[in-house]
Order: sequence, then C-alpha cells, then structure tokens
Amino acid sequence: MVRKVFLFLTVLFSCSILVNAQKRTLNVGIVNKKAIYLPKPVFPKSCRCKGIVRVKILIDALSGKVVEAQAFSGHPLLRVSAVEAARQARFSPSIYSGQRIIVKGTLVYNFNPNGSVKF
Repeated sequence: MVRKVFLFLTVLFSCSILVNAQKRTLNVGIVNKKAIYLPKPVFPKSCRCKGIVRVKILIDALSGKVVEAQAFSGHPLLRVSAVEAARQARFSPSIYSGQRIIVKGTLVYNFNPNGSVKF
C-alpha cells in the first residue's frame, strides 16, 4: 500500500513539473545563432524584391521544435518563405532554474536581390 502511494505521488510530482515547464516562457532576442538546424528559405522566383524578414517563433520546451512562427516585418512575398523555413528550424531545449522552458524569440532572414539569403 505504501509503495502504491509513493508511486502515485512520484508520477503526480513529475507530471506537475512538466506542466509547470510548459507554462514558463522566456523572451529572448534574436535566436539565429542558437539554432542547431536552421534551413535557408527558398527565394521566390517571381519576386525581384529584397529586404529583411523578421519571424517571431515559439520553441517547445521538451523537443526544441518551433511550434509557432509568424512574420511581423518584411515584404509579403518573402514572409511566406521565411515562415516555412522558420518552422523547420530546431533548437536545443532550454533550461532555466533547473526546468525546461518555452522560449520566445526572433529569427531574422536577409533576402538579397541576387536570390541569396543570409541570416
């Protein structure tokens, strides 16, 4: 009986840690250099535009995958490509005060008129 109660409390405690980690977020700035995988966006062939596109992202606490991505500046044709690339980016899960946390950050893509993209 004591073993069952102990096991139940252990499971309950570890679940509450995961729930708390999911609720904690850390706002950081530009995260381009912190990515372990950062694909280049595809430059739209029909577009002769250039400029910088900024994408707000939300990084999952457990997997390091981008779970939300939204472009908030830049040319509309370039935003679509930047958001698609941002969703494929991968990061190491972040730990703050001993707990894994959700990270909010920004990815910056610089589209050049020759069709290249810089980070």
